[in-house]
Amino acid sequence: MAKYTAPREIICGRECVEQLSCLRGKRAMVITAGEKMEQRGFLSRALHALQRTGMQTDHYKAEVEKEPEARAQAGAAAMRAFLPDWIIALGSESVTTAKLIWIFYEYPEATLLDLRIPESIPLLRRKARFAAIPGLDQTVEAAAAAASLDGTAEQAAWTVYDTGLVPDMVFLDPEMLAAEPAESAAETAAAVFARAADAFSARDHQPFTSPQAAEAARLALSYAKGAMNGEGEALFALQYAETLAGIAFSNVLHAPSAAFARQIAGRFPCAEKRQGTLALSFLPYVIRCFAANEEAAQRYTAFAATLGIKGKTQLQAALNLAKASERFFLELGLPQTLQEMGIDADCFERDLDVIASRTAEDLYTDGGFRTLTQGEAKAVLQDILQAQKD
Repeated sequence: MAKYTAPREIICGRECVEQLSCLRGKRAMVITAGEKMEQRGFLSRALHALQRTGMQTDHYKAEVEKEPEARAQAGAAAMRAFLPDWIIALGSESVTTAKLIWIFYEYPEATLLDLRIPESIPLLRRKARFAAIPGLDQTVEAAAAAASLDGTAEQAAWTVYDTGLVPDMVFLDPEMLAAEPAESAAETAAAVFARAADAFSARDHQPFTSPQAAEAARLALSYAKGAMNGEGEALFALQYAETLAGIAFSNVLHAPSAAFARQIAGRFPCAEKRQGTLALSFLPYVIRCFAANEEAAQRYTAFAATLGIKGKTQLQAALNLAKASERFFLELGLPQTLQEMGIDADCFERDLDVIASRTAEDLYTDGGFRTLTQGEAKAVLQDILQAQKD
């Protein structure tokens, strides 16, 4: 049985942060991570908009230097002291932490270990509803049913996945994107295209998700250059694409390109901000690997057709899609080698088995028409390593 979930409301447009004044409740807590939202004035704007509702308001600044569970538990303790019935994540940097805080606020006895099984969270919204106000984000998961935790040298990256985590409201304000560097736009465009291609080719694709994935890819292709040049309309289109890709992914749970990217970033922290680059660089190899399956090749062919890419056979269309993704990667001007991302090739080769194992076990590789084995994951890693040596 298929199920489709999306935010109840997505509010878009300039100064839509002011629409926080439409929320109704008794108390609202705004969560930020880092200094950017406060320095750029968005925190004060959000608090003033909420205060116009008559609600009591407060601000919690997540302690980013703490480990994820300690950070979330500290935030949940602040929630229990204030008792908000609205939690608002302000800025993309805060969304994952805010979702975890929300879970632990609703269920104080829970631990991260309890959350490793997908769809294992009991009913949320007993105490609070959730809103997100993201900027550009290469995880593309602000509007998704996911809260992703970064990997480390000792532990694989993983995701808390539950459809209850889909925000009640998402606010897309183009003013949040002002002064975004070209590199951030390029990383987001790369992440969006890879996530859209993976979502479209998922085993559990739906008539609801496929148009979203296709439109996300089209917007990324059409507006990436303008967004990199700081054009406001293009940046906003890229944020639409990010949201569409996130919702599509959220309903099919298939993102092998992102799985490779985040497991590599876990072993090599220097690549943490390059997950869009990594995902798009791996996408052609993922396509070639999965297209050996006839049903996957059919989905890649259909996705390619939405972008005007054709082939005499389904396999040829899939391979042409892989080539098109390589061209898009070059157009974005992203780092083309592991070394340019700060990853030592010898260390990468030494860690192939660990990265392959983590990728094959990643939740994001479960949603395809066939299982990605550790051996196949290692072969993909070896292929990309060899291509960079040639």
